[in-house]
Amino acid sequence: MQQTSAQLTAPLPLLTEKEAAKVLGFSVRTLQGWRCRGGGPQFVRISHSCIRYRREDLDGWIQSRLRYSTSDDGRSTSPREERAWPWS
Repeated sequence: MQQTSAQLTAPLPLLTEKEAAKVLGFSVRTLQGWRCRGGGPQFVRISHSCIRYRREDLDGWIQSRLRYSTSDDGRSTSPREERAWPWS
């Protein structure tokens, strides 16, 4: 399979901190805090002062945060397993 010249020269789809913050709906400072403490989406460190995010990492992080209820801690795979109703 040959790559076209457009595929070879196309820039990587990396987002700046500001762009990633907008996608997630958080501030840049929140992303910076997550990078220091952990818990946020994966990021790419280009250099000490140049941080970028891949869109697929943001999407994966969002997906990993999905829950079925406020009591769902994320360990269950389906909402039926989470039910603690006596009549279910």
